[in-house]
Amino acid sequence: MEYVTISLREVVPQLSEQDAIAIMLEAHNTGVGLVIVCDLEPAEFYSESLKSKGISSSIEKED
Repeated sequence: MEYVTISLREVVPQLSEQDAIAIMLEAHNTGVGLVIVCDLEPAEFYSESLKSKGISSSIEKED
């Protein structure tokens, strides 16, 4: 859990520690956690960076 929180903050530096913890807990409890809403290019970078750290990640279009 700590690894996921640290990794989230490394990959998405604008996340506060509290935000990263909340995302990690959401993913831990429900299986899915929304990390960030942003343009496609940075989303692809964040997703690939998380995957390189062993964290499952996907990009979904905002409704």
